[in-house]
Amino acid sequence: MNRFQDDVHRLLDANMNRAVEGIRVLEETARMLFDDSPLTVRLKDVRHELVQGVKKVDGLEARMMNARESVRDVLRDGETASEKNRRGIGEIVRANASRSQEAVRSLEEYVKVVYPGLSEYFKRIRFELYDLEKELFTRVRINETLGGKRLKVWVILNSLKGAGEKITDIVAASADLGAGSIVYRDRETGDREFICLAEHIISVCRNRDVSVFISGRVDAALYVCADGVCLENDDMTVGACRIVTGGACAVGSVVSGVFPELSIGEDNPDFYLLGPVDTMGEEGISPGHLSDFVRRARIPVIVSGGITSDNVESFFENGAAGIALEAEPERFDGWKRDLGRLSAIVESVKNV
Repeated sequence: MNRFQDDVHRLLDANMNRAVEGIRVLEETARMLFDDSPLTVRLKDVRHELVQGVKKVDGLEARMMNARESVRDVLRDGETASEKNRRGIGEIVRANASRSQEAVRSLEEYVKVVYPGLSEYFKRIRFELYDLEKELFTRVRINETLGGKRLKVWVILNSLKGAGEKITDIVAASADLGAGSIVYRDRETGDREFICLAEHIISVCRNRDVSVFISGRVDAALYVCADGVCLENDDMTVGACRIVTGGACAVGSVVSGVFPELSIGEDNPDFYLLGPVDTMGEEGISPGHLSDFVRRARIPVIVSGGITSDNVESFFENGAAGIALEAEPERFDGWKRDLGRLSAIVESVKNV
């Protein structure tokens, strides 16, 4: 074997290692951070498939290993500023997805010199990595939408017909008092006014790191680039919504009723919005019922209805990921009372 072929095998070895390492980081992200079994398995399978490609040629694995000279790699001690710092899961996913895709591209190109029959094999893996990156980024976006302060306190705005630009004051006040997510629910307002109001809500929330969810109207949610949708019984299914949105937003399922009729759906939403709650358990869902539902759901559960500053801690103690205050600001003077209630609840949540 001549020196050129030695160098090519060294290149193949280095890029195989880079690709496998990058995919392993993605795999662990799906497994440990998102508890996503199907995505984890697919990443594991593509990692194994990549390694198996080398074994398709007798002796190739040994030749690659023999050609390894990591000691004299010119970038052995080199590290860029971006590699020293990562600002979150998104950056880690993007960096390692690019790392693995670029490495596989190098494999795809250089096997043409020595084992041309493997080129198409690596090309197929590279395109599969593109698809997996997109799916993992969907999970990253959902994680950001439902993460941190965005998850704890929600405000559900009902029936905003005629609100006009006043809605910006309502949303701004809610966000400034501590709401991390806003749900816009309106079954009466026409499409044109609905979208206009939704855009006002989005414009306020984007500057305040607040998530926006649209209830029911999936088309409007896509148009205004909302962070998520909330689906009720008469809306499309979670599965259909995911097909329509292409995974562009978080999908929540609204569950209401009296225990024990509460059921866990089979559509695997990203979160549940559960209500109404009732500390006595006579007309709604008690904290104890909530605990059972959370145990079965295994995803974030937001509770709504009947939340006060006096009982809010009991719902968190029983597994709620967040609480939602419902408001119908048809008479805008009345919203001041709701804001006062929101402020008291936020103060109580701070102690949870």
